Amino acid sequence: MCFNMLIDHVFPEAARVKAALPARLVAEATSRNIPQEIIDAVLSILPPPISETGAFRDEMTGLWRYEFGEPYQLGTSLIWGTHMWLPVTELLDALLCVIRRVPEGKRAAYLQSLADTHRHPQTLVEMAPGARIADGIPVDFEVPGLGDGNRTIDWVVGPREGRMVLCDVKRRTKDFLIQFA
Repeated sequence: MCFNMLIDHVFPEAARVKAALPARLVAEATSRNIPQEIIDAVLSILPPPISETGAFRDEMTGLWRYEFGEPYQLGTSLIWGTHMWLPVTELLDALLCVIRRVPEGKRAAYLQSLADTHRHPQTLVEMAPGARIADGIPVDFEVPGLGDGNRTIDWVVGPREGRMVLCDVKRRTKDFLIQFA
């Protein structure tokens, strides 16, 4: 299996074993005893730019990672790192959450954002709260009008008529790095 991956040029010692990302998603889902129909649903919503990428076993951590992103550019320097090589488990968790928690009408916009290499890490992390909330607890994703200035909130947890928790998720690694530049 041959993938043209940046990791091969930056740190090839970390990526000796490779596989297609969809195959690694199936392997991870199978190891969790996820039913085949759910695995098929996950693969069916995986956006083409992501489904075409490779994965590698990170020799330093033992994690399977997939390459989807670009280095951050700060001035004339390039910052290579885990924002480009994300754990396959995080993608699987996010896609399972999309299937389980995100209504059909909101999926396309999320998946389009997920398929954007510049927005991928930030979009991926938006599913983290929904993926960790028990099935019996009501949630709603991308709820307009509840944020500061009438903006959209990523997650509303709990009933509308009672107490609810608002959760807005951010991953601002590049902003953090810029502050150090």
